[in-house]
Amino acid sequence: MASSYEELTSSNHTDNELLYKNNLSHQDFPIGSNRSINEFSSSSSYQNSNFRPLKRYYSLSISDSSSGSDDYSYRSIDEKRRRIYSCTGVVISLIGLCLYVLTNDEHNLSMALSGGSLSSRNTGTSHIEYKSSFIASNYQHSTPIDNKRSPKECVVSTSSYEGISSVKVLETSLAKPSEPWNHIECSTTKQDFKENVKKDSFARLLVNTENVAYQRIIGFGGAFTEATSLNFQSLSKKGQELALKLLFSPSEGLGYTLGRVPIDSSDFSVNNYNFDSQDQDFELTNFDHTLKHDQENGMHDMIRRANDIITSTGVALKIVASPWSPPAWLKRDEAPHQTMDGSSYPGCIKDGTSNSKYAETWAQYFSKWISSFQNLTSVNVYAVTVQNEPTNVDAIWEGCYYNAQQEKDFVSNYLSPILKRDFEESIQILGWDYNMKGALPYAQELLATDDMNTSPPAVNLVDGIALHWYSDGPDEAGLWGGLGSANVHRLNEQLSALNKQILDTEACHCPSTGYALGDLNESWWRGERYAHAIMSRLASGSTGFIEWNMILDSIGGPNHADNLCDAPIIAVPNRARDEEHVGDSDVLMIPTLPDFEHHSMKKGEMIVGNHLSLSQLNEVMGYNEDYLKEGLVVQPMFYYMGHISKFVTRGSTPLNAIVDSSETYTFASLENKGGKNGNARDGMELNLWPCEGSSRQSWNWDSKKGRLYVKEYNNEDKLLCVGGEVDPDLNGLTLVPCEAETAALLKLELLSTDHKSGEKSVQFVVVDESSEEKTIGRKLKFLKKRQTKKKNNNSCLVIEPLANNGGAYGVRGGAQLSIGSCEDISATWILDEKLGKVSSNFYNPKRHSSSSTNLIDYGEVCLTTGWPFLQMNAFKTPDSETVLVILNEADEFANYRLQYCSDDNKPRTVLESHIPARSIQTIVL
Repeated sequence: MASSYEELTSSNHTDNELLYKNNLSHQDFPIGSNRSINEFSSSSSYQNSNFRPLKRYYSLSISDSSSGSDDYSYRSIDEKRRRIYSCTGVVISLIGLCLYVLTNDEHNLSMALSGGSLSSRNTGTSHIEYKSSFIASNYQHSTPIDNKRSPKECVVSTSSYEGISSVKVLETSLAKPSEPWNHIECSTTKQDFKENVKKDSFARLLVNTENVAYQRIIGFGGAFTEATSLNFQSLSKKGQELALKLLFSPSEGLGYTLGRVPIDSSDFSVNNYNFDSQDQDFELTNFDHTLKHDQENGMHDMIRRANDIITSTGVALKIVASPWSPPAWLKRDEAPHQTMDGSSYPGCIKDGTSNSKYAETWAQYFSKWISSFQNLTSVNVYAVTVQNEPTNVDAIWEGCYYNAQQEKDFVSNYLSPILKRDFEESIQILGWDYNMKGALPYAQELLATDDMNTSPPAVNLVDGIALHWYSDGPDEAGLWGGLGSANVHRLNEQLSALNKQILDTEACHCPSTGYALGDLNESWWRGERYAHAIMSRLASGSTGFIEWNMILDSIGGPNHADNLCDAPIIAVPNRARDEEHVGDSDVLMIPTLPDFEHHSMKKGEMIVGNHLSLSQLNEVMGYNEDYLKEGLVVQPMFYYMGHISKFVTRGSTPLNAIVDSSETYTFASLENKGGKNGNARDGMELNLWPCEGSSRQSWNWDSKKGRLYVKEYNNEDKLLCVGGEVDPDLNGLTLVPCEAETAALLKLELLSTDHKSGEKSVQFVVVDESSEEKTIGRKLKFLKKRQTKKKNNNSCLVIEPLANNGGAYGVRGGAQLSIGSCEDISATWILDEKLGKVSSNFYNPKRHSSSSTNLIDYGEVCLTTGWPFLQMNAFKTPDSETVLVILNEADEFANYRLQYCSDDNKPRTVLESHIPARSIQTIVL
């Protein structure tokens, strides 16, 4: 007999099992949280799509002495179905440590302590050994309704598409967190796949191989902040070399080719600093041309060494320089803002930006900094942004407020003329450099073509718009990277007409680091959100993606404003092992914070990763142990980024591609519909995507209250409804609390019923709550008796089509839910209350007025909270390779068919395979 306790439930575990072994108590809490371990485990602020508290379990292995020593070790997630055992706990004492020994009811095993091991009293043939480990709590799978559902192994048809000569598949999966970028073998067949297959749940990955004129990608990268530089310098020589390879080598790492550099200090500096603090020095005679501070903190050394790696591959490092604040003497002196931190409102630069010697001096400062930087690093500056986060008046770190007119005046009067004088046309100017919220109206005013107030107008001087991925709201960190895609399409449509680019220049997760929080699911979710945001932005028209800090310390610093955040690589040099200690990797060594880190640890605040040995960090968190021995924690974000940055090389172009509906919907046969809907958050956008039958497309209709709602992702007692007011920043509807005044009160107008399927053709009429009906107490049976408005004057839920023709995703790739006339063709919906599906045939070619013959643009779409679980991008590289990036955020695997199609509307299946749960794949054809 051989058996395995692969997964343990937590419902009967005591509070003590939430504690860690190294003197942790109920009062201890992960850094970045104000809550204890127990409070942290149930906190909504720190729970994401599948986030669970890190708990202490014991991985038990049972072997049959009569048949060898089969060992079954714990896995956090796997494609196979889990068996969750019902266990009871018996407390025993072992060397002063309290252990919970679990009795398996199914096998009726009673366990006793015997010679340091656990033995079965009644069999005499099996022995049980315990292995202590810290693991993310159980990851529950659903039993499919169709028991025949099984993962499809990768098969490629070499005859279906003559352009395929080879295939490479790389995979990173939560099932095997310590095996990222894992090569997946594919078998080949010379036979064509049958296109008229029977109904199944295979997703259809459609790629249009015809040439489409989308933007060219310039690359990916991260910021060379002082925090990154100091952490890089804290590593050993070998650790530094490894870090550089991981970040900049295309063969061994991410292949970064872009970098962002702050002009002067940012919040990720130890303190404020600049290169000319002499008051009234309008000639900048005291400007430090040696940029001594950035030389001493190691920034220039890191940049030079990174550039050596990049240029050896025949590519140039592109640097984007951004100021956070001018020296304080150039700013308005209203207290308390005569410092680099914060900004006066409604303007930062002293005497304004139209006719100001302070503004002129600040533009001269740009030029001197650029000249000095290029001379000292031998790296050219590709672009400057006018100001980091120009309208962030609440920042407690370096800031400088500009409205669009002020930025326009500064560029036209000073910055552009001076840069052209000193550098000709070699340096681009990017405007905005802030979140999607507010980007569209700001850019429209900045680039107004009819503005004759400036000569020449800024539209002729600004080369593009820079974007950050942050957002605000009640669950802001959970929305970062998830909002504003439709606005990027709107922005790109306008910028493309002006031959200007969009570039994403900042993204990170906060608070704290995955290493400090010590939870695999949280770290994995952060990687997934990275990938989603990058894929979405590239499909919407962005030319590249620059993350924030590339390397930070264990708690996410240093940051002089205590704004601790995460990075793909965490430096823990005191955990490095020299050759004499390589075999001692299980010995727990608690590193101290570096000298440059000034965060004051609160009582009980802890860094969870410090309480795990190197082998535990490898087994539990998936951290590469060889990298750990050099003082580097390489997190899931790193590998998710690499699935894109390693293969989508400079000069690549997006291809028109989307994950389309399967015959029976990819996740519809599963009881959990793919898993918890982590997008069910207050403030999440509501969009239309091809149907996949998942929980992200599952809705509830309350006919009594007139609400279309979902249950919040971490609190099923809280209901989130379709909003009744178009968000002024996102230009579409969002989820709002059902009790909020902004929740839509809807009346269901039944148009017809399909008695065979049970589907109803309906309209969701938006009831004006300010009218007389509101006094009826929202009892819709009364609304049926009287209708005060003519139908053609009513407002209904409608589809707001995407600008830019939906970019690389096409018109079905995230159109917005909005409010419009009930006479609009998109006001008709299909409601399937049994499946919880709200869908539309708006993109049926018989109903849609588009002249497109592209198969990707036609088909059913479903109302979606944000975006589907299953997503895909496709690219054509300069080497004529086709690169596909597939992201699965579901708790379940998904089978798929990769189908090439062109304007003849005849898709050809070239590959069949599956992607595991919580995974990302890159396919190179």
